[in-house]
Amino acid sequence: MFSKSILGIQLLSLYIPLVFINSYMIANKYSFREFILAFEKIIFFTAIFSVVGVFIYTFAPQIVPRLITYTNKHTTHKTAIFFNILVSEGLPLKRNSGIAWEPGVYQLLINIALYTYYFIKNEKKSVFVVIFYAFIILTTLSTVGLLILGIIFVRIMIDNKKIMTVSLYGLAFFSPVLYEVIEYQIRNKLVGSSSFSQRFIPFMNGMNVMFKYPFGLGNFKFIEYFEVILPPWDAIAQMVARYGVYFLIFYLAAFIINNEKRLGLIVIFVLTFFSQNIWLFPMTIPFIFLNNQKLTKTSTKLDVQQDSNLLNHKIQEVAS
Repeated sequence: MFSKSILGIQLLSLYIPLVFINSYMIANKYSFREFILAFEKIIFFTAIFSVVGVFIYTFAPQIVPRLITYTNKHTTHKTAIFFNILVSEGLPLKRNSGIAWEPGVYQLLINIALYTYYFIKNEKKSVFVVIFYAFIILTTLSTVGLLILGIIFVRIMIDNKKIMTVSLYGLAFFSPVLYEVIEYQIRNKLVGSSSFSQRFIPFMNGMNVMFKYPFGLGNFKFIEYFEVILPPWDAIAQMVARYGVYFLIFYLAAFIINNEKRLGLIVIFVLTFFSQNIWLFPMTIPFIFLNNQKLTKTSTKLDVQQDSNLLNHKIQEVAS
Protein backbone atom coordinates (compact mmCIF):
# COMPACT_ATOMS: atom_id res chain seq x y z
CA MET A 1 0.00 0.00 0.00
CA PHE A 2 2.83 2.34 0.94
CA SER A 3 4.79 1.53 -2.24
CA LYS A 4 1.75 2.23 -4.42
CA SER A 5 1.27 5.58 -2.68
CA ILE A 6 4.95 6.47 -3.14
CA LEU A 7 4.79 5.44 -6.82
CA GLY A 8 1.71 7.61 -7.34
CA ILE A 9 3.43 10.62 -5.77
CA GLN A 10 6.55 10.06 -7.87
CA LEU A 11 4.49 9.84 -11.06
CA LEU A 12 2.68 13.05 -10.11
CA SER A 13 6.01 14.76 -9.42
CA LEU A 14 7.13 13.73 -12.91
CA TYR A 15 3.81 14.65 -14.51
CA ILE A 16 3.80 18.25 -13.24
CA PRO A 17 6.98 19.45 -15.01
CA LEU A 18 6.05 17.46 -18.12
CA VAL A 19 2.76 19.37 -18.41
CA PHE A 20 4.56 22.70 -18.11
CA ILE A 21 7.24 21.68 -20.64
CA ASN A 22 4.62 20.39 -23.09
CA SER A 23 2.60 23.60 -22.74
CA TYR A 24 5.69 25.71 -23.36
CA MET A 25 6.44 23.71 -26.52
CA ILE A 26 2.86 24.21 -27.73
CA ALA A 27 3.16 27.96 -27.15
CA ASN A 28 6.37 28.05 -29.19
CA LYS A 29 4.86 26.12 -32.07
CA TYR A 30 1.44 27.77 -32.29
CA SER A 31 0.19 31.31 -31.88
CA PHE A 32 -2.64 31.97 -29.48
CA ARG A 33 -5.04 32.39 -32.37
CA GLU A 34 -4.03 29.14 -34.07
CA PHE A 35 -4.37 27.24 -30.80
CA ILE A 36 -7.71 28.68 -29.68
CA LEU A 37 -9.41 28.35 -33.09
CA ALA A 38 -8.36 24.70 -33.39
CA PHE A 39 -9.60 24.16 -29.84
CA GLU A 40 -13.02 25.65 -30.64
CA LYS A 41 -13.48 23.34 -33.63
CA ILE A 42 -12.65 20.26 -31.57
CA ILE A 43 -14.95 21.24 -28.70
CA PHE A 44 -17.85 21.97 -31.07
CA PHE A 45 -17.42 18.51 -32.57
CA THR A 46 -17.38 16.82 -29.14
CA ALA A 47 -20.34 18.92 -27.95
CA ILE A 48 -22.47 17.31 -30.65
CA PHE A 49 -21.66 13.88 -29.21
CA SER A 50 -22.45 15.09 -25.69
CA VAL A 51 -26.04 15.65 -26.83
CA VAL A 52 -26.24 11.88 -27.38
CA GLY A 53 -25.23 11.38 -23.75
CA VAL A 54 -27.89 13.86 -22.60
CA PHE A 55 -30.51 12.02 -24.66
CA ILE A 56 -29.47 8.65 -23.20
CA TYR A 57 -29.56 9.60 -19.51
CA THR A 58 -32.78 11.60 -20.00
CA PHE A 59 -34.89 9.37 -22.23
CA ALA A 60 -33.14 5.97 -22.31
CA PRO A 61 -31.37 5.46 -18.95
CA GLN A 62 -31.59 1.69 -19.42
CA ILE A 63 -28.71 2.01 -21.91
CA VAL A 64 -26.32 3.50 -19.33
CA PRO A 65 -25.40 0.18 -17.58
CA ARG A 66 -24.31 -1.24 -20.95
CA LEU A 67 -21.63 1.43 -21.41
CA ILE A 68 -17.97 1.02 -20.41
CA THR A 69 -17.29 1.63 -16.71
CA TYR A 70 -14.25 3.42 -15.30
CA THR A 71 -13.39 5.13 -12.02
CA ASN A 72 -11.60 8.41 -11.41
CA LYS A 73 -10.52 8.67 -7.76
CA HIS A 74 -13.82 8.80 -5.85
CA THR A 75 -16.21 8.90 -8.84
CA THR A 76 -17.64 6.24 -11.17
CA HIS A 77 -18.32 6.92 -14.83
CA LYS A 78 -19.97 5.28 -17.81
CA THR A 79 -18.39 6.20 -21.10
CA ALA A 80 -18.89 5.86 -24.83
CA ILE A 81 -15.47 7.44 -25.50
CA PHE A 82 -16.87 10.73 -26.86
CA PHE A 83 -19.05 11.40 -23.82
CA ASN A 84 -19.06 10.43 -20.14
CA ILE A 85 -21.94 9.94 -17.73
CA LEU A 86 -21.39 10.25 -13.98
CA VAL A 87 -22.96 7.45 -11.95
CA SER A 88 -23.95 7.56 -8.28
CA GLU A 89 -25.25 4.46 -6.47
CA GLY A 90 -25.80 2.79 -9.83
CA LEU A 91 -27.93 5.61 -11.23
CA PRO A 92 -26.83 8.16 -13.85
CA LEU A 93 -26.55 11.78 -12.73
CA LYS A 94 -28.53 13.94 -15.13
CA ARG A 95 -25.69 16.38 -15.76
CA ASN A 96 -23.68 16.67 -18.96
CA SER A 97 -19.99 15.83 -18.45
CA GLY A 98 -19.20 15.63 -22.16
CA ILE A 99 -15.59 14.54 -22.73
CA ALA A 100 -14.56 15.78 -19.27
CA TRP A 101 -14.58 13.85 -16.02
CA GLU A 102 -16.97 16.27 -14.33
CA PRO A 103 -19.68 18.74 -15.47
CA GLY A 104 -17.87 21.62 -13.76
CA VAL A 105 -14.82 20.97 -15.93
CA TYR A 106 -16.85 20.50 -19.09
CA GLN A 107 -18.50 23.90 -18.68
CA LEU A 108 -15.00 25.41 -18.77
CA LEU A 109 -14.33 23.89 -22.19
CA ILE A 110 -17.70 24.95 -23.61
CA ASN A 111 -17.55 28.49 -22.20
CA ILE A 112 -14.07 28.95 -23.71
CA ALA A 113 -15.40 27.64 -27.05
CA LEU A 114 -18.39 30.02 -26.91
CA TYR A 115 -16.15 32.98 -26.07
CA THR A 116 -13.76 32.01 -28.88
CA TYR A 117 -16.50 31.54 -31.45
CA TYR A 118 -18.15 34.88 -30.82
CA PHE A 119 -15.32 37.22 -29.80
CA ILE A 120 -12.22 35.79 -31.51
CA LYS A 121 -13.29 33.94 -34.64
CA ASN A 122 -13.41 36.19 -37.72
CA GLU A 123 -16.57 35.06 -39.47
CA LYS A 124 -20.26 35.83 -39.55
CA LYS A 125 -21.80 34.73 -36.28
CA SER A 126 -24.46 32.03 -36.36
CA VAL A 127 -27.28 32.40 -33.86
CA PHE A 128 -27.67 28.62 -33.92
CA VAL A 129 -24.06 27.99 -32.84
CA VAL A 130 -24.30 30.53 -29.99
CA ILE A 131 -27.59 29.05 -28.74
CA PHE A 132 -26.19 25.52 -29.13
CA TYR A 133 -23.20 26.31 -26.90
CA ALA A 134 -25.52 27.94 -24.35
CA PHE A 135 -27.75 24.85 -24.34
CA ILE A 136 -24.76 22.55 -23.71
CA ILE A 137 -23.65 24.71 -20.76
CA LEU A 138 -27.17 24.60 -19.33
CA THR A 139 -27.13 20.79 -19.45
CA THR A 140 -24.03 20.71 -17.21
CA LEU A 141 -26.05 22.30 -14.37
CA SER A 142 -22.75 23.78 -13.17
CA THR A 143 -23.29 26.81 -10.93
CA VAL A 144 -20.05 28.47 -12.01
CA GLY A 145 -20.72 27.50 -15.63
CA LEU A 146 -24.13 29.15 -15.57
CA LEU A 147 -22.67 32.26 -13.92
CA ILE A 148 -19.98 32.53 -16.61
CA LEU A 149 -22.57 31.90 -19.34
CA GLY A 150 -24.68 34.74 -17.95
CA ILE A 151 -21.73 37.14 -18.04
CA ILE A 152 -20.82 36.16 -21.61
CA PHE A 153 -24.41 36.32 -22.82
CA VAL A 154 -25.00 39.80 -21.43
CA ARG A 155 -22.01 40.99 -23.45
CA ILE A 156 -23.20 39.12 -26.56
CA MET A 157 -26.74 40.51 -26.34
CA ILE A 158 -25.40 44.06 -26.01
CA ASP A 159 -23.41 43.48 -29.19
CA ASN A 160 -25.97 41.51 -31.21
CA LYS A 161 -29.63 42.54 -31.22
CA LYS A 162 -30.68 39.46 -33.20
CA ILE A 163 -29.26 37.11 -30.58
CA MET A 164 -30.83 39.24 -27.86
CA THR A 165 -34.26 38.90 -29.49
CA VAL A 166 -33.91 35.14 -29.94
CA SER A 167 -32.65 34.78 -26.35
CA LEU A 168 -35.56 36.75 -24.88
CA TYR A 169 -38.08 34.63 -26.79
CA GLY A 170 -36.21 31.53 -25.63
CA LEU A 171 -36.28 32.68 -22.01
CA ALA A 172 -40.03 33.20 -22.22
CA PHE A 173 -40.70 29.88 -23.94
CA PHE A 174 -38.45 27.77 -21.71
CA SER A 175 -39.14 29.67 -18.48
CA PRO A 176 -40.57 26.57 -16.68
CA VAL A 177 -37.38 24.61 -17.42
CA LEU A 178 -35.15 27.55 -16.46
CA TYR A 179 -37.11 27.95 -13.23
CA GLU A 180 -36.32 24.33 -12.36
CA VAL A 181 -32.63 24.89 -13.12
CA ILE A 182 -32.47 28.00 -10.92
CA GLU A 183 -34.43 26.31 -8.14
CA TYR A 184 -32.06 23.32 -8.31
CA GLN A 185 -29.03 25.59 -8.00
CA ILE A 186 -30.47 27.43 -4.99
CA ARG A 187 -31.54 24.23 -3.25
CA ASN A 188 -28.46 22.11 -3.92
CA LYS A 189 -25.51 24.42 -4.56
CA LEU A 190 -25.71 27.64 -2.56
CA VAL A 191 -24.88 28.45 1.07
CA GLY A 192 -26.59 26.09 3.50
CA SER A 193 -26.77 23.15 1.10
CA SER A 194 -24.84 19.92 1.59
CA SER A 195 -23.07 20.43 -1.74
CA PHE A 196 -21.80 23.83 -0.62
CA SER A 197 -20.49 22.36 2.64
CA GLN A 198 -18.77 19.53 0.75
CA ARG A 199 -16.77 22.12 -1.18
CA PHE A 200 -16.36 24.86 1.44
CA ILE A 201 -14.92 22.63 4.17
CA PRO A 202 -12.15 21.22 1.92
CA PHE A 203 -11.43 24.76 0.70
CA MET A 204 -10.93 25.94 4.28
CA ASN A 205 -8.72 22.91 4.94
CA GLY A 206 -6.44 24.16 2.18
CA MET A 207 -6.52 27.72 3.52
CA ASN A 208 -5.58 26.50 7.00
CA VAL A 209 -2.52 24.81 5.51
CA MET A 210 -1.55 28.13 3.91
CA PHE A 211 -1.50 29.87 7.31
CA LYS A 212 0.55 27.08 8.90
CA TYR A 213 2.89 26.45 5.95
CA PRO A 214 3.14 29.58 3.75
CA PHE A 215 5.62 27.79 1.47
CA GLY A 216 3.28 24.80 1.08
CA LEU A 217 3.59 21.13 1.94
CA GLY A 218 4.99 19.72 -1.30
CA ASN A 219 3.59 16.59 -2.95
CA PHE A 220 4.72 14.01 -0.38
CA LYS A 221 3.52 15.88 2.71
CA PHE A 222 0.35 16.98 0.92
CA ILE A 223 -0.69 13.34 0.46
CA GLU A 224 0.19 12.49 4.07
CA TYR A 225 -1.57 15.56 5.50
CA PHE A 226 -4.81 14.98 3.61
CA GLU A 227 -5.09 11.24 4.27
CA VAL A 228 -7.20 11.97 7.35
CA ILE A 229 -9.06 15.13 6.26
CA LEU A 230 -10.73 16.17 3.03
CA PRO A 231 -8.33 17.71 0.48
CA PRO A 232 -9.42 20.87 -1.36
CA TRP A 233 -11.36 20.36 -4.57
CA ASP A 234 -10.58 23.76 -6.06
CA ALA A 235 -7.44 25.03 -7.80
CA ILE A 236 -6.79 27.97 -5.43
CA ALA A 237 -6.62 25.95 -2.20
CA GLN A 238 -4.81 23.10 -3.96
CA MET A 239 -2.00 25.40 -5.10
CA VAL A 240 -1.46 27.12 -1.73
CA ALA A 241 -1.57 23.79 0.12
CA ARG A 242 0.92 22.12 -2.21
CA TYR A 243 3.36 24.92 -3.06
CA GLY A 244 2.43 27.91 -0.93
CA VAL A 245 0.92 31.34 -1.38
CA TYR A 246 3.95 32.54 -3.36
CA PHE A 247 3.37 29.91 -6.04
CA LEU A 248 -0.30 30.92 -6.24
CA ILE A 249 0.67 34.58 -6.72
CA PHE A 250 3.23 33.67 -9.40
CA TYR A 251 0.78 31.35 -11.21
CA LEU A 252 -2.11 33.83 -11.28
CA ALA A 253 0.17 36.75 -12.16
CA ALA A 254 1.68 34.84 -15.09
CA PHE A 255 -1.79 33.83 -16.28
CA ILE A 256 -3.32 37.31 -16.01
CA ILE A 257 -0.32 39.21 -17.45
CA ASN A 258 -0.12 36.89 -20.43
CA ASN A 259 -3.86 37.28 -21.09
CA GLU A 260 -4.31 40.94 -20.14
CA LYS A 261 -6.04 41.72 -23.44
CA ARG A 262 -8.36 38.72 -23.12
CA LEU A 263 -10.45 39.68 -20.11
CA GLY A 264 -13.18 37.19 -20.97
CA LEU A 265 -10.80 34.24 -20.73
CA ILE A 266 -9.43 35.53 -17.41
CA VAL A 267 -12.97 35.65 -15.99
CA ILE A 268 -13.77 32.14 -17.27
CA PHE A 269 -10.64 30.57 -15.82
CA VAL A 270 -10.44 32.45 -12.50
CA LEU A 271 -14.08 31.72 -11.61
CA THR A 272 -13.53 28.05 -12.45
CA PHE A 273 -10.36 28.03 -10.32
CA PHE A 274 -12.59 28.56 -7.28
CA SER A 275 -14.70 25.49 -8.02
CA GLN A 276 -12.49 22.98 -9.86
CA ASN A 277 -8.96 21.66 -9.39
CA ILE A 278 -7.82 22.60 -12.91
CA TRP A 279 -4.54 24.37 -12.16
CA LEU A 280 -2.61 21.45 -13.72
CA PHE A 281 -5.22 20.73 -16.40
CA PRO A 282 -3.39 20.37 -19.77
CA MET A 283 -5.96 22.76 -21.23
CA THR A 284 -5.13 25.43 -18.62
CA ILE A 285 -1.32 25.54 -18.55
CA PRO A 286 -0.82 26.61 -22.21
CA PHE A 287 -2.54 29.92 -21.43
CA ILE A 288 0.34 30.79 -19.11
CA PHE A 289 2.66 30.72 -22.13
CA LEU A 290 0.42 31.38 -25.13
CA ASN A 291 0.45 34.95 -26.39
CA ASN A 292 0.57 36.75 -29.71
CA GLN A 293 4.36 36.60 -30.15
CA LYS A 294 4.31 33.94 -32.87
CA LEU A 295 1.35 35.64 -34.54
CA THR A 296 3.16 39.00 -34.35
CA LYS A 297 6.29 37.51 -35.91
CA THR A 298 4.21 35.96 -38.68
CA SER A 299 2.37 39.22 -39.26
CA THR A 300 5.65 41.13 -39.37
CA LYS A 301 7.01 38.78 -42.04
CA LEU A 302 3.84 39.22 -44.08
CA ASP A 303 3.98 43.00 -43.71
CA VAL A 304 7.64 43.08 -44.82
CA GLN A 305 6.85 40.86 -47.80
CA GLN A 306 3.88 43.04 -48.78
CA ASP A 307 5.96 46.23 -48.46
CA SER A 308 8.72 44.65 -50.57
CA ASN A 309 6.26 43.64 -53.27
CA LEU A 310 4.73 47.12 -53.27
CA LEU A 311 8.19 48.71 -53.56
CA ASN A 312 9.14 46.46 -56.48
CA HIS A 313 5.86 47.31 -58.20
CA LYS A 314 6.55 51.06 -57.84
CA ILE A 315 10.09 50.64 -59.20
CA GLN A 316 8.73 48.80 -62.23
CA GLU A 317 6.18 51.57 -62.83
CA VAL A 318 8.89 54.24 -62.69
CA ALA A 319 11.19 52.23 -64.96
CA SER A 320 8.48 51.77 -67.56
